[in-house]
Amino acid sequence: MKRAVGYFRVSTNKEEQKQSLFNQKALFLQFIKDNDYSYNNFYVDVQTGTATERKNLIKMLDDAEKDLFDIIIYCKRAFEACEELRVSSTHKKIDRK
Repeated sequence: MKRAVGYFRVSTNKEEQKQSLFNQKALFLQFIKDNDYSYNNFYVDVQTGTATERKNLIKMLDDAEKDLFDIIIYCKRAFEACEELRVSSTHKKIDRK
């Protein structure tokens, strides 16, 4: 069973952004259930898209290098609604440009 983590980002702590974050997490949990993945962790950043230092994104990349999970699941677009999840394998080289 593949170990899955979710990475989610919202721009602000405003109420509609909190709902977006809730929706992203709900889609993630349903996705891992439907695909027989095991839940490992969520990594969440509350910052604008232009922020370059995302604390939990960096932590997730560090954890990937430690082989703490197999796949990353994230929303293609995390704005009003997350309608499409993407999956990235951590077996690929992670480029930290």
